[in-house]
Amino acid sequence: MILATDIGYSFTKYAYADNGVYVMNKIPTALARIGTAFNNIGESELYEYNGQQYNVGEKAFDSPLSIPTRTNDFLTTYSPLFLAKIIADRKIIPDTICVSLSIAEYKNKKQELKKTCEYFIINKKEYRQDVLVLAQGLGIWANAGKPKNALIVDIGYNTVDVLVIKDGVPSAEYSSGYTNKGTCIIASELSDRIKKDFNGKTLSDFEINDVLQTGVFMLNRKSYNMSDTINAAKKSYSKTILDMVLNDIKIKNIAERTNNLILAGGGALFIDEYIKEQYGIEIPDNPEYANVNGFLKLAQG
Repeated sequence: MILATDIGYSFTKYAYADNGVYVMNKIPTALARIGTAFNNIGESELYEYNGQQYNVGEKAFDSPLSIPTRTNDFLTTYSPLFLAKIIADRKIIPDTICVSLSIAEYKNKKQELKKTCEYFIINKKEYRQDVLVLAQGLGIWANAGKPKNALIVDIGYNTVDVLVIKDGVPSAEYSSGYTNKGTCIIASELSDRIKKDFNGKTLSDFEINDVLQTGVFMLNRKSYNMSDTINAAKKSYSKTILDMVLNDIKIKNIAERTNNLILAGGGALFIDEYIKEQYGIEIPDNPEYANVNGFLKLAQG
């Protein structure tokens, strides 16, 4: 069985096929250490890895010991915990796992991530499998049917990856990755507004992401509609990020000539509808799963 994953900085998406049933789902990319005073007390889903116990996914949301996801070594250090949770939750035994990196990190971290995920021990159980490390955006291209010429923009929470396809081949020369340019920018604007309007209230990345998803901020059992703030930030972000990508001198001519400008990733859900039409953008169904769906196709050959 092949398990395709996309461990993002807000959600971990995954897909696999099992006995003719196609499964596509996600878990929060949330992780928290368990303090020694609480080890083994009232917790049935702790994950012990390299001598430390963790809560993984939703159980990590409210912990004061949560681990920031947007750190330089987060994926190469903690990916096994998310893989183990998916495997445990779904009761599957993959022999091949697809993982991915931003184009900005791919060259320097590919081998390290591969080594980290090929063999690990969690809760005294050994996990050993083949690992395929792919660049972000490749899955979106495969999911779209591998168009001969295309400009793929993968908008994540932290990164934006721009993959250029020329004559049916991904071009390393023209492709780029940008860190700290994803929808974390929208999250930061929303966080600043909440801090200003609610007496300095600060929220974690997990909490801000929840407000982004629902449009509602809850405080002291009262709900506050944040849709206007979010929509304004989305519109501003959409224009800013597309101008940055499409006016990059390296790909400006390609961007103007291509018939396939495809945006996907979780951030594609935040692209303003008017701007989508203005730029002639194609957004696939279920855009946040476009990478894992395509990774699975690539791994299956």
